Amino acid sequence: MKGVARILIIYTVQTGDTLTEIAERYNVSRAELIEANQLNYPDRLVVGQALVIPGNSADTHTVLRGETLFLIAEKYGVTVDELMEANPEIANPSAIYIGQNIRIPGGLPELSDSIDVNGYAYYTMNRDTLARTLPDLTYLSIFSHDARPTGRLADIADSSIIDAAWSGGAGPIMVVTNIKEGGNFDSGLASWLLTDEATRNRLIQNIVDTAVEKNYYGVDIDFENVYGGDREAYNSFLRDLSEQLHANGLILTTAIAPKTSANMKGILYEGHDYAAHGRYADRITLMTYEWGYRYGEPQAVAPYNQVRRVLQYAVTEIPAGKLEKGEDPFEAAKRELGEECGLTADHYTPLGEFYPTVGYDTEIIYMWVATGLHTTQMHLDDDEFLTPDRIPLAKAYEMVMSGEIKDGKTIAGVLKLKALVDEGRL
Repeated sequence: MKGVARILIIYTVQTGDTLTEIAERYNVSRAELIEANQLNYPDRLVVGQALVIPGNSADTHTVLRGETLFLIAEKYGVTVDELMEANPEIANPSAIYIGQNIRIPGGLPELSDSIDVNGYAYYTMNRDTLARTLPDLTYLSIFSHDARPTGRLADIADSSIIDAAWSGGAGPIMVVTNIKEGGNFDSGLASWLLTDEATRNRLIQNIVDTAVEKNYYGVDIDFENVYGGDREAYNSFLRDLSEQLHANGLILTTAIAPKTSANMKGILYEGHDYAAHGRYADRITLMTYEWGYRYGEPQAVAPYNQVRRVLQYAVTEIPAGKLEKGEDPFEAAKRELGEECGLTADHYTPLGEFYPTVGYDTEIIYMWVATGLHTTQMHLDDDEFLTPDRIPLAKAYEMVMSGEIKDGKTIAGVLKLKALVDEGRL
């Protein structure tokens, strides 16, 4: 699927901000801000609220909070002197201000990375709004096919919005929920669907059949308020559903509560297993919009500090480096080497593949040895914090044998590599 390949500035509302002041700061009109953010009540800003700043130039950088001219120069691979020459109005390099547009000599570099952007939408949403939104989306998650106690799905008139999503370049995702007929997310309904074997199997089949018949790109499972005692049943359901969806060329995504630790108490959290969702789902939506929801007190929908805490926990449980849909494992390995280690290689020697948890999972790990290494640019995600370290093979082997290294895939890779070297095959 496509990604968003453009510069996007998002401003976080601070105490005392007004829309007029923000508009002046970024050299846009108040009307443009209102239109870009669909603000029904533009004078009711909330601290922590995110605002999209429209109309970014293709050759300028808008100064953000905390930035200096040195940092901007470093970001775009130019010198401070070159920036000063391209921006003669800057008399003092220490006196730039938030919202100031800085011309970049030679223009902004092409983006080497892209992001996937998902949007949730009711199937009845306004089509004009949809048309404006689709160009910025990778996926459109259509709400919702509610599961019934029989294992069937409530039908919705979604054919036109599915067609619109495909035409607009976004993959339509079928959202399946445990929303009770005429009600809200229901714990008892989820428990029955997940634990009654006949109903569970019927639901999986109906999900797959419906997604295929309606020409969806994938399925999003949004089961909320799942009992803690049904956690393993939920995991098994996702495992079996994932296998059947993948067999039909569809992806699986899930929506999970914003946890900050594995053992958080409460009906919203206990049934969601971050590690299992990461294992079986192709994409995960962390519901970090749960703070400022429409029935609660006014506050930021997704406060930055709260979102960061969730992400910091999520990266410890949810596996990274998974294959993209249809991606070749070898190409994925080369991609990960570049993104996370900042390296390319002249030669790759396969170490084979293995099942890390063969007793209950179909996950496969593929491994190669990369030799003839060359340094390149790392491309980490915003929530990734990695520092590559070089360890001689002999030292790595000692760390495995002493128990200092406990990660299974690392142990397997080091031992297989040591055997190849000892045999003179590498």
